[in-house]
Amino acid sequence: MNILQPPSGGRRPKLTINIPNILTVLRILITPLFVILLIRDLHGYALLLFVLAGVSDGLDGLIARMFNQRSDLGAVLDPIADKLLLTAAYLSLGILKDIPGWLVVVVISRDVGGQTAWSGDVENYTGYQFISGPELVAKFEEHMKANSIPLREGETVLEVRRKEGSIYVHTDQGDYRSRSLIIASGKRSRELNVPGEKELKNRGLTYCATCAGPLFAGKDVAVIGGGNSALDAALQLMRIAKFTYVLNSAPALTGDRVMSEKVSIARNVRVMHNVRILSVMGNKFVTGIKIDQDGREDILAVQGVFVEIGLVPNADICPEVIRNQWGEIKVNCRNETNLPGIFAAGDVTDVPAKQIIVAAAEGAKPCLSAFHYLSVNKF
Repeated sequence: MNILQPPSGGRRPKLTINIPNILTVLRILITPLFVILLIRDLHGYALLLFVLAGVSDGLDGLIARMFNQRSDLGAVLDPIADKLLLTAAYLSLGILKDIPGWLVVVVISRDVGGQTAWSGDVENYTGYQFISGPELVAKFEEHMKANSIPLREGETVLEVRRKEGSIYVHTDQGDYRSRSLIIASGKRSRELNVPGEKELKNRGLTYCATCAGPLFAGKDVAVIGGGNSALDAALQLMRIAKFTYVLNSAPALTGDRVMSEKVSIARNVRVMHNVRILSVMGNKFVTGIKIDQDGREDILAVQGVFVEIGLVPNADICPEVIRNQWGEIKVNCRNETNLPGIFAAGDVTDVPAKQIIVAAAEGAKPCLSAFHYLSVNKF
């Protein structure tokens, strides 16, 4: 360890006011200001200060050599200034690493795949004649990892706010700040809101046939709904369950014609129309479901209930964006919302077609739009 000693002879360092000494003191004063600017997200000014400090260091040495203007005190302060500036440089790397806005991209998601992970057979995704939903999600995740995209999996976004040109994301595990944001939060299952639903959730009542279907092998189950999601669930369950009821509130099935035909001709499936669900029955587990069909009440003895009555957009995390009458985020052809820097894509938006391949294509558009936004705006 080098220990600084006073000049020989025991005399104190002589204070001399000259240009090299002034530049040395300036570098010492710049260091705390440099760090403050970094913390306050004023990175452009911080970089300018760092450059000025480097220039002053070069001028300091040049002038000292040319005019021999280096006092004893200057000899003491000069290495201190260099060490402080070097420490600030290392500190800046740590600060910038922890500022989300300096990351190229970060994905925050409670899970990977969303509705795709719940899907059974996927037959309309280009490049795959046939693939299951979970397998397709695994391909997506593999691609993401290959590009080293940071993923905050298992983290739920609670609120998004835009303030003074920055976007603030509050999650159940922390806070983030960025210059641009893409909301691709999808949709969640719509609930029945009948007695017994909340009490028997995950006790025989579920919203995902792909996830829970195998647990009901050889049992009687009911699928509630008449659209594509209900038909997809019925097609999966008719291969697993002993018998499947499809309880549709409308006069006819509203899903895909081919899927409707497959469900209607299955021997272990019964489709019932104009059905209103009154309650889900059971103590510890589901034992039945009480229905009203054309004014006549009945109880179906089932051990499983699969709710497939539609989806609700996960758009309430950002209350400032404009939504349509169905709660979907309104976007233009560039996937821009009404808030500068905030984009949206997929099923959470008002794009009419709700398909995996459509959502994937829609996801590419806001990436390009966000890149353009960051490129043309000064922050």
